[in-house]
Amino acid sequence: MQKSVLSKYDLKQLTNEALKLLKKDRSREVLILRFGLDGSRMTLEKIGQRYHITRERVRQIEKAALGKLKNAKLGEKEEYQALFSIVTKEGILSAKSAEELFGEQNFNNIRLLLNLSSDIEEISEDDHIRACFISNDYSFKDIKKITMKATEILKEHGKPMALDTLTTKIKEILNTEPLNELIEKAIKLSKTIVIDENNVGLAIWPSVNPKSIKDKTHYILIKQGKPLHFSDIAARVKTMSKKSITRQAVHNELIRDERFVLIGRGIYALTDWGYRPGTVTDIITEILTEYRVLHKNDIIQKVLEKREVKQTTIVLNLQNKNKFIRVGKATYSLPEE
Repeated sequence: MQKSVLSKYDLKQLTNEALKLLKKDRSREVLILRFGLDGSRMTLEKIGQRYHITRERVRQIEKAALGKLKNAKLGEKEEYQALFSIVTKEGILSAKSAEELFGEQNFNNIRLLLNLSSDIEEISEDDHIRACFISNDYSFKDIKKITMKATEILKEHGKPMALDTLTTKIKEILNTEPLNELIEKAIKLSKTIVIDENNVGLAIWPSVNPKSIKDKTHYILIKQGKPLHFSDIAARVKTMSKKSITRQAVHNELIRDERFVLIGRGIYALTDWGYRPGTVTDIITEILTEYRVLHKNDIIQKVLEKREVKQTTIVLNLQNKNKFIRVGKATYSLPEE
């Protein structure tokens, strides 16, 4: 369900209409304060102090007020149906998605309105699960079970895996047939798991959820699959960071971290890709030490596999008679010691 369906309805007006159904002023005020409809949300304790009643009494008033509004069967009205269907049709709606869909300024109204449906349950955020709304078609117990099992599987595997593979393993272990869609939605609610494109990993793993500049740099190069200029890398790191990041800070990490190697003018690659540090002369020496004698074209090809330089640069280096000798037509070797 898209926001456009509800665009003709004023969410604050829907909230006020619902609150008018409560005859007691205090019941209305408790809901307004608990859901932050006039500003910040207020705790049970703060509300209790205002009305000189206990926290438990505030909780009872809130529960009774919500119960009365649910019994009013607001869901039978078109405007409330449109709102409730966002959750009932999707099954799960994270609080973050609701805020993105309707805007932060409308979230408190949305939150109260969704609590007025008997077919929707609000789940509060905890250490493992993000806040969300779920329809009666889904069980929070199942969602919790799926996320816990997914975390266990990933910990045992020790590295990211494809979402499809994880889904299959969860089904095998739980010995049930939950919908793939439910498993994916449950995983997205987990605070300990990250979905990175089609790969899934633990949130503490830099390979899927990089936090530092050097890990973000490593992540970017892996995703690109090719060497990049440090200014390009820095620009990409900036888009991944909330804090201000300078090009020099990124360049410093590229220089310091052994996972990166300079292979051209300002161009960096991953050492895992087979690139090596050193001058072109050093690379040619390394190649001829291994192969003893090679044609110029073969030398050029092998140098380019390790460094990003112009072919003319390689040819010029081969002309260093103190380092290399020509033993045939365009064929080179190392001088005898």
